[in-house]
Amino acid sequence: MNKAPAGRPRDLSAEVWDIFACSSCGGRLRGVQDGLTCDGCESEFRESPTGAIDFRLRKPNQYFLPITLGAPLVPSGLSFGQLEPTPTSEVNFGDMELPWHLTRALRSYLPRARTSRSLMLDLGCGSGLHRELGERAGFQWVGLDYDGPDAPILGDAHGLPFVDQSFELMISLAVLEHAQYPLVVTRELMHGLKPGGLLVGTVAFLEPFRGTSYYHQTHLRTFNSLHSSGLDVLTVGPNRDCSVRRAHVRMGSGLFPKILRVLGNMLNGPLEAMHKLWWWAGGLVTPKSNFGESAARRNRYLRVRRAAATMISHTGSGYRFSSICESAS
Repeated sequence: MNKAPAGRPRDLSAEVWDIFACSSCGGRLRGVQDGLTCDGCESEFRESPTGAIDFRLRKPNQYFLPITLGAPLVPSGLSFGQLEPTPTSEVNFGDMELPWHLTRALRSYLPRARTSRSLMLDLGCGSGLHRELGERAGFQWVGLDYDGPDAPILGDAHGLPFVDQSFELMISLAVLEHAQYPLVVTRELMHGLKPGGLLVGTVAFLEPFRGTSYYHQTHLRTFNSLHSSGLDVLTVGPNRDCSVRRAHVRMGSGLFPKILRVLGNMLNGPLEAMHKLWWWAGGLVTPKSNFGESAARRNRYLRVRRAAATMISHTGSGYRFSSICESAS
């Protein structure tokens, strides 16, 4: 068990202090006067100027990934259809003001915490936008960001500072596209999930480029990253509430660079209507199997399960993909 230093940064709970591990070697930590120290590699982790405990990598770190070649690309029976709300939703978020990217379908898959000690990792937590959502579901919220000033923990997704099987729920919204090595990140997520745990996330596909976008991922790339990391993929497909054109307007680039959002929405409305009409008409004259497959190449969400945990990754319709995965037991 880790011993927290005096004056715990951001008032992290005892359960959180107990799961910290060295982000460089994975070793257990001991508390010192002004932070934590790894007895294995002697890495030191101190409080940042913002008051967060800083686990960002201090030096280059080699990472070895086992890759199996020759396996089928996609298992038979995997659905690439539209993400629909689950009829067995466990948490009622009806009276909450939730971020626009947490669509009704996506949040319906969020589970209720099993115990009062259950932990939820918010990877790329920013200002803590999802904290209330996690706490409504009964989880202790654990926010990690690379450089967010409001994050209680600073860290690198390529080297998560937690012991294996720590989290019952993880969310990662629009993070993977900013990772230099997505396969490393998904492997880290898989290790951090408890058996039967869940990961919910989004990844960019056709949205406009942003300053640190490394990989805007297709549904197959998203599936491959998760599946090859040991997660059982349940579903991949689009989210109807996040279209490519809305992304270009919302992000102020692409079709209408630097345009005011209200004006962009006015210009985008007719395009959205024409697009939906065209695809509706196409569905009348083209066999649904072929037409649906063509549409699925544009936008998808993914649902996967870890060897012992469950993961939901979501991306918007057209410009992000959603996914649900579960770790193998």
